[in-house]
Amino acid sequence: MYFKFDLTEVKDPVPLFPVVGQTMPTTYVEVHRLADILRAVGGTISHDEELFILVDGKDEIKSPEDSYNTGMQYCNINVIEDVYQKYSAWKTTNVGADDSGTTDHITVVGDALTLYDAQGYIYIHKPLIYLNPKLIGDLMGAITDHRLTEDFVIKSEEFKREIVQYVKKNDCEDDDNPIKTLKDALRNFIKTGRLSYSHVVPFLFRKTGLAPEHHVYVIDMFKDAGIICLSSLKFEGEDKDETGMDKFIARRPIVIYRLSSQRPPIAKYWPKNARKVKNNKWKCTSNLCLSA
Repeated sequence: MYFKFDLTEVKDPVPLFPVVGQTMPTTYVEVHRLADILRAVGGTISHDEELFILVDGKDEIKSPEDSYNTGMQYCNINVIEDVYQKYSAWKTTNVGADDSGTTDHITVVGDALTLYDAQGYIYIHKPLIYLNPKLIGDLMGAITDHRLTEDFVIKSEEFKREIVQYVKKNDCEDDDNPIKTLKDALRNFIKTGRLSYSHVVPFLFRKTGLAPEHHVYVIDMFKDAGIICLSSLKFEGEDKDETGMDKFIARRPIVIYRLSSQRPPIAKYWPKNARKVKNNKWKCTSNLCLSA
């Protein structure tokens, strides 16, 4: 027995989940289009209705070559939640859509963005949504740039001017000599990987387009990814008096990729009371008082 199937052309096919092939909810499509629009031209849209019409449309959204200038590279998740809530209200009023009985907008946005993250179109590390994951590469490059050497910091006149300009534009009044402090902290960072001054990260990120108030979120993201480790023995809650970047600085963050490739002189730092044993190995002993 043979079966014959005729393949017919489907006009305006419903978007499907990749691989699985299940129908994607309309709300997901709307959130994804909203993210794509913000990435492409979010920085040039001045009226909400203009944005809502694009979200409600069917045309493919393509990012222009200069999307770094026209679009948003990232945003707080609250931005997408708020815009989608306004869009839903606009759609109910202008298109006649009935949203009664639907899931709340925060859950819809969260689920839709989680799917988009899994597909690789965006990256989520709350509270930030990286609409263009290329930004993460730029941020990573800023702290691992191999061209940033101690010799470059000392000799480059252009780099010195950038330090001076940064100090003038930013609040560094808490230091008697902020230019020298920043330069010394950068040299320390290059040699050891340690972020020892609260202005080192903002200076390194100065060309990435990331707002200063969001720098701490990036450091937290890199910490969770294992790119930065906190070398202090402080536990959560001990540094409750510090906030923002100062809180991380207090826990002695180190950029792993900045660690020296040369082994430090162990004998210089090894305890003096350590006892050397055969085969050039060391034995470290300690005396513990166990009495009450």
